[in-house]
Amino acid sequence: MGLTILVLVFGVMFRLLDGSLAAMKEAKFFASRHQETAGVVGFFRAFCMEMPRGSTLGFKAKEESIRFTNSQIALLPGGFGNRVLEFYRDGKTDRLMLRESVDETDRRAARPGTWVEFCLATNVTGFAWDALDPRNGQKKTEWNDPNRPAYLTLFLKKDGAEIRADLWVPSGLPAGGGGPGP
Repeated sequence: MGLTILVLVFGVMFRLLDGSLAAMKEAKFFASRHQETAGVVGFFRAFCMEMPRGSTLGFKAKEESIRFTNSQIALLPGGFGNRVLEFYRDGKTDRLMLRESVDETDRRAARPGTWVEFCLATNVTGFAWDALDPRNGQKKTEWNDPNRPAYLTLFLKKDGAEIRADLWVPSGLPAGGGGPGP
């Protein structure tokens, strides 16, 4: 009888241990996903806050990408001007990618086809943007205006979770409309 009770106690202990290990693994996965997602959102927030005056941005809802010209980041050798940074979701691998290339107008300064690309996040199943145009108060799912929007909204789907981040563009259109701000 004592042996039976001992086997039952050990069975319960092993079941509790197995459950706690599964919970620990799930918590580690959640923390990792949260850290990676927070890093991507933080990167875009800093990127929008520090856009130089001469930079522009454009995106189309169906393409799951956003393009910045004359950005403050340059990975390729040379100056910052005429750089095109494109953030896009690779639908085949579900990765969020960053590609930097030299604008067509500055191909003389670099070898034709010069670009660099790397992965920002994995398991991304959705990547979309909205812009708020304060000139008419509308949200737009496409942006090709030479003036930057005042606010951007990022929609990111990663590992089954949907994340929305509202980003302010300080040098975008002023709240009253008109031309770009200071």
